[in-house]
This record gives sequence, C-alpha cells and structure tokens, in this order.
Amino acid sequence: MKLLHTLKSLGLLATLSLTALLSACGGDGTTTTPYDKAGHFTQVRTYISAQPGGGRCATPDGCYAQMTFAPDGTGTLIFSDIANRVSYSIKKDVLTTNLESLGDIPKTLKFDLLDNGRSLVRQDTGTVFNLKTQAVAVYRATGALACEPDTGISISQSAALLTAKQINVESSYCGYLANIIKPAVCGIPTDKVYVHLIAEDQVASAQKLGFSLANQDTASQVSQMACPQP
Repeated sequence: MKLLHTLKSLGLLATLSLTALLSACGGDGTTTTPYDKAGHFTQVRTYISAQPGGGRCATPDGCYAQMTFAPDGTGTLIFSDIANRVSYSIKKDVLTTNLESLGDIPKTLKFDLLDNGRSLVRQDTGTVFNLKTQAVAVYRATGALACEPDTGISISQSAALLTAKQINVESSYCGYLANIIKPAVCGIPTDKVYVHLIAEDQVASAQKLGFSLANQDTASQVSQMACPQP
C-alpha cells in the first residue's frame, strides 16, 4: 500500500509538472506565433532579402528582393522587378507559397520560419529574408495622480507590460501630452506618459494592452521630459 501511494504521488507530481509546462507555453503546449490557426499572419508582414544586390543573388535561380504577406492568405513576391501574386499557408513553422499569376518563380516554394517569424529561409536555396520593421512610438499614462507623488507605475514597469507579451522594447523615455490641458485639481490623472519604441508589426498587440500610437494627431502629441527620480 505504501508503494502504491508513492507511485500515485509521483504520478500526480508528473501531471502537475506537465500542466505547468503547458501553461507556460500558452495552455496547449504551443508557444505564441505570429500566425493564426488558419496558417495566415495576423498582420501584414514584409520580408527583404538579406543577400546583396537588390535580390539578385548568386544562387542558380536568383532570389527575391521582397516578399509581402497579408492576413487573408495572399501575398506578393517581387524578383527582378517582376511581381508574382501567390497564396500562402503556414504549418509547423513552414511557409508554403503557391504561384497564382504568371511570374518567374517556381509554382510552389517552401520557407522555414525562424526566430518567431522574424526571418524566413528558402528551403531549396538557403536564401535568408529578414522581417522589415519600422520602429514606432507607443505611449501609456503613468497612472500618477496630481499632488500625489507616490502614485502610478515606473517606466520599467510600463515597459514590462510589453515585454511580458513578447513585444520587444527598443528604447523608452518619459513625456507628457503636449496638447492636453489638465485643471489644477489634486487627485486627477496627470498628463504624464511613458513612451516606448517598438516594431511596427507589434503595434496591434501593444494597443490591446492599453498603449496608443504617439504623435498621430493633435491629442497624441508627446513632448519628451526628464524621468522623475526613483
């Protein structure tokens, strides 16, 4: 009976360990990916060839200058100034394109997705394509209240909200909303914000966390200021 109890305990421990592992990976054993269950990217993504020469490589059949994929499963591959319309799908981190229009590429091509989709490698030639991203500024209120210096979060805590969701923060700074006039009343939220530079393709994910694009209109104009001393 004692041995049976020990085995049951070990079995429970293994189950708990597996549950913890699955939770860390997203609940079903899979890590967060840039594409959905249908095998399409969740946002428009553009990849540029890492090879020199504007896409005209030394490989036997050349390589692409640029590839763009849309969330509806369509894409455009540009090589030697010729645009090729394709459809695509992603399964197990392999992207497959199928030529839909006249062009100078093979009917079907496969690419390995690396680094959570930040790079693609063409399987037949080994040509590397890197995700073309542009850094954009997003901001979020500090949470501080007027006349209450110990309220709100720190700039590192603000950045951690992004990094916890696998959103890379290139740099950060403190600021205030330049065109927002706050009444001189204690206890109300201030105009202070934290600004973070992130990749353009991660803006939608940041917005789900309560961040907004900076300097897009009059209300979102942010002026930089020195961060308060901790």
